[in-house]
Amino acid sequence: MVWGLGPVISFPTATVPTSVTGSWALGGGGVLVINAGSFVLGTLLSQVWNVKDNGGAPETNLLTLQPFVNYNFGPGWALGLAPLVTANWDAKRDNTWTLPLGGSLSRTLVFEKRPMTLSFQYYRNVLRPDAGPDNQVRVVVNLLFPSKPHS
Repeated sequence: MVWGLGPVISFPTATVPTSVTGSWALGGGGVLVINAGSFVLGTLLSQVWNVKDNGGAPETNLLTLQPFVNYNFGPGWALGLAPLVTANWDAKRDNTWTLPLGGSLSRTLVFEKRPMTLSFQYYRNVLRPDAGPDNQVRVVVNLLFPSKPHS
């Protein structure tokens, strides 16, 4: 088991008008990871509160929860579940939660002596704010930097 706690800082860096908050926010976060045979289980959790705002809406008061389950089933292949659940505590009651359901297929491999993980993820937002998307599609490339390079 591996766990960690630490600070979370949110900066007002959005450039898309529907994503702009104008808020500086602080909070805390934690992670818990358990390796159990072919499974990797855990969760990421954070909460940030508004500390300085430009006076416009929306302010930042956001919970983020990402439980994850990963099943490694072959040489580098894995199936996973890692929905990014959010709660905007300042939103109207029926717009507070985003709850995605779905999953991922990933492959860890070595390319030009650099280990990496390639992943395709699809999630349907079964709960979402009125302006939120129905679906999420993620194509992810994670470059891995182990302490000892792979040969």
